[in-house]
Amino acid sequence: MELLKKQLLSPRYIQHSARVLFVVGPAAEHEREQLLEAIFDLTREELTKKVHNGSMPQSTLAAHDTSSTSPAPE
Repeated sequence: MELLKKQLLSPRYIQHSARVLFVVGPAAEHEREQLLEAIFDLTREELTKKVHNGSMPQSTLAAHDTSSTSPAPE
């Protein structure tokens, strides 16, 4: 349900949204929040900075790249 809410409220279009389910589904609850933030809220550049400074795990960067996020079509 968290994923659906995040997806509906996000300005980003997720081309392969089923992939997000496979990434987020098996993750622990605290990791899910980070993954959803990485996929829907952060640009790749912002996320890369957070991974490099240690505030986000490397797995969030992989999840962001797997989801193929882009701005929502107008």
